[in-house]
Amino acid sequence: MKKLLLVFMCAIMSASTVFADFTDEYNLWSELNLESPSDLNTAFQRLLTMARAYKMGNGEDNAMKAAIIKALNLICEKYYYDKLEYGDNWWYFEIGIPTSFSDILILMNGSISDSDIETYVGCINYFCPTAEKRRDSSVTE
Repeated sequence: MKKLLLVFMCAIMSASTVFADFTDEYNLWSELNLESPSDLNTAFQRLLTMARAYKMGNGEDNAMKAAIIKALNLICEKYYYDKLEYGDNWWYFEIGIPTSFSDILILMNGSISDSDIETYVGCINYFCPTAEKRRDSSVTE
């Protein structure tokens, strides 16, 4: 029980730090350039930390919920959307980001509107239309 409590406390402290660094709805985190695939991936990892803390708190932190949804909406509108061409940096768009994004959606289940979920899943599906094949490749995994 002590170990579980310690894990819970560490997750809350980590999320509090991440949430405190969250600047505004247009910038998210000042040290991240969301046009950079690695920084965009980092943003999703931070949002996943926030979603974990939100879920551990029984989904009662409305400010955290609003911040996560606002960030996801911004990212899907400007940085991770269908028709975006990402060049040779496929790993972030087809593996890294979808993994964190899917975990966020699972943790936020019941807290995000159906229309937002449809938008988010559409973004993921654009970059990962099948599990066996990369989007712009003839290679089957």
